[in-house]
Amino acid sequence: MIEHVREKFSCKKCRAGVTIAPLPAFPIERGRPGPGLLGEVITRKYGDHTPLNRLSGIFAREDVTISKQTLGDWIRVAAGPTLLKPIYEELRRSVFASPVIQADETGIRVLRHSIPGRRKGQIWAVGARPGELCYAYAPTKEGEWVVKLLGNYEGFLQADAAGGFDVLYKDGSIIEVGCNAHCRRRFVKAKEAGEQAALWVLAAYKKLYAVEREAREEGLDFDARLRLRQQKSKPIVEQLYKYLEELETTLRPSSLTAQGVRYAINHRKALCRFLEDGRLEIDNNRAERALRQVALGRVNWIFAGSPAGAERAAILYSLVASCKELGINPAAYLKDVIERIPSHPNRLIAELTPRGWLAQQQRKARDATPDEDEALSS
Repeated sequence: MIEHVREKFSCKKCRAGVTIAPLPAFPIERGRPGPGLLGEVITRKYGDHTPLNRLSGIFAREDVTISKQTLGDWIRVAAGPTLLKPIYEELRRSVFASPVIQADETGIRVLRHSIPGRRKGQIWAVGARPGELCYAYAPTKEGEWVVKLLGNYEGFLQADAAGGFDVLYKDGSIIEVGCNAHCRRRFVKAKEAGEQAALWVLAAYKKLYAVEREAREEGLDFDARLRLRQQKSKPIVEQLYKYLEELETTLRPSSLTAQGVRYAINHRKALCRFLEDGRLEIDNNRAERALRQVALGRVNWIFAGSPAGAERAAILYSLVASCKELGINPAAYLKDVIERIPSHPNRLIAELTPRGWLAQQQRKARDATPDEDEALSS
């Protein structure tokens, strides 16, 4: 428990009354939670997938009475414009300023949906550099909402081949990059169904992913990774598509292998784009992994109470998941930025994003460590 001691002073001569020091600023005006407790509540819900009613019960075992409704009010304010929403907006701006992004979506239940008759919405995950994950809520995954989310972006967009994305690629400002993991899974299903023709395709993909692993293990930069792909991956891909074109004429059209072959051939240009630019990944797995946060969460909290609740979840998932990617303790990060944001200059808001915050912590650690030459001379 933290006690704030405020001394009172009065002047016997002038009798100007009693003067008392003001209370320190709290994240929520006239609210009980300090930055540490607020950061812990957010981390428990959006990092550890603990529903608020369960979290209320955990606090009760420690003789701390905090209702589910109160916890919900804290989260509503924390995700609002006076606290964490400006940081989220800066994170989102930085993500969409990247020349390469990955995107994927998953469904969630929304009780009071903005579209009458619907009970399902979508949470999108959009990733740029490591530690920059931005989630966003949309009522559906139809084209109009895809355009609203991604339509102003210019650069490479790596995603699956869902029809809603097609409208984005028409004017050439967004360049489609396919997901080879998505393609490969079709042949895995064919193999599991006993279709032996899929085995050769899977063997080719195994070789392609071995090249990607080699690039990671050697720590290659983008240019060196592209050279490695041109040398090793490109011949494999050319041989793979030659095999697929020959195989297509021999398959029963309804077979799983035939479906995989048609998918690979129809999307060949997008699936092979990773051979043209070293900044591109071979698949969209990072965005898919980011959505596991939401998938694990919805198993526990079941639904969002409203579209506004789903938007708040997107804001807080963005900050917590970005912290996790960078190896930051989300609760420690949130405690610090919630303390700082009321007095932090808006023009320096990028310093409070997870990447910006980590860079600051690393600079402080370097400054606190004496230079080796200075240490020897002393």
